[in-house]
Amino acid sequence: MKKLKKACQFYESLKIPKQLEYTVESAFKENKKTKRKWVFTKTILAITCSACFAFFIMVNTNMSFANAVSNIPIVRDIAEIFTIRDYKEDNESELIDAKVPALRNTGNTALEKRINAEIMHKVDALVHDVKNRAKEYQNILKEANYTDAAIKRIEVQIDYEIKSNTKERVSFVLSKSEYFGSNYTEKYYYNVDLTTGKDITLKDMLGENYKSIANSQIKEQIQERIENDENAMFFSEEDDPYLEDGSSFKSISDKQEFYINEEGNVVIVFPKYTIAPGYMGILEFEIKK
Repeated sequence: MKKLKKACQFYESLKIPKQLEYTVESAFKENKKTKRKWVFTKTILAITCSACFAFFIMVNTNMSFANAVSNIPIVRDIAEIFTIRDYKEDNESELIDAKVPALRNTGNTALEKRINAEIMHKVDALVHDVKNRAKEYQNILKEANYTDAAIKRIEVQIDYEIKSNTKERVSFVLSKSEYFGSNYTEKYYYNVDLTTGKDITLKDMLGENYKSIANSQIKEQIQERIENDENAMFFSEEDDPYLEDGSSFKSISDKQEFYINEEGNVVIVFPKYTIAPGYMGILEFEIKK
């Protein structure tokens, strides 16, 4: 405040040279329109400066007003999912190629910290598990006197895919593909409400009867795939050898995996071997409202 007062006093103490005063006055006389424009502009500037000064005073002297200003929503662009870590580790026991995603530009710092911490923890756990298994496998082979040429290494790729991204929500998947004699893929789904900062549930998307809605459409789509593809096969009650509990698909689970596509529809996801033989791969079913 002292600096502002000093600046005002310095401004008021400035003396305008007579020659400049005469020149300005002559210019005004030659063009009255210009003078009117200048007066109008000067008035607007004065009002604007007064408003800014008043805002400055209120923010710094009135706690209630300052808190209200701090709670005004910030206009943001669409949230961004970007690669925060990209690294590769290549040695005799493992090959790890990882791209780690992170969330930013949501306008919600707490949300970003939570999601990014979850992802980082998940990736660190996956990498730690791979390293431990690779080390154990190497020790077993060496104890069995296998030559280096015969030793196979574990190869892992960690990546992500954005399924949909709007101002209201974001949906993306983190995947880990592993090759060690055969291919195996795990996927982890993130569906986030950017307005509330909470994870989106199937109930949020489909309503109270989300299970019956999803189950009905999944059964219909399974039947359509069987009719249209002679190679399509799904477990049934007669396929006991394929199932641990001998049951067929009856319902999605309470912790069912899903993502939200660009059309805003839920896509239910079943990992390999859950409702069909492994050759059918990861199965997806779009649920329309």
